Amino acid sequence: MFRRLFGSKDPEPERPPEPTGSSTDVDPGDRMVIEQLRQGGADMTRPREVRHYLYLPTERAANDAAEELRRSGYRSEVRPAAGPPGPNPWLVLATIEQVVDGDAIGPARRLFTRLATDAGGEYDGWEAAATP
Repeated sequence: MFRRLFGSKDPEPERPPEPTGSSTDVDPGDRMVIEQLRQGGADMTRPREVRHYLYLPTERAANDAAEELRRSGYRSEVRPAAGPPGPNPWLVLATIEQVVDGDAIGPARRLFTRLATDAGGEYDGWEAAATP
């Protein structure tokens, strides 16, 4: 009872070891997708197409982001976003062939998040097929 009243804290549980090939600063959602791919039988040592979805408020911002992504090794295309008009009506669909692990996805998320933040847009994440 005194522990509850005075906020005594039990020792923190041990964390499982970090999976091989994954950096410690990976977004928890990205880590979950990587693990789902692994559990689905994906050979995580083989490169596969990874698609990133970046939504931006203007066509110019989308074209500028697409150009920066091309310089970073992505194939990127700009098109109107599907669905009803919203605050970010332009989609930059960027693809790259890579091994899917934390060492690749962590830096990609930081790049796309920066591009979204700089242009007032939104990074909506990535997807990859279980088979290359």
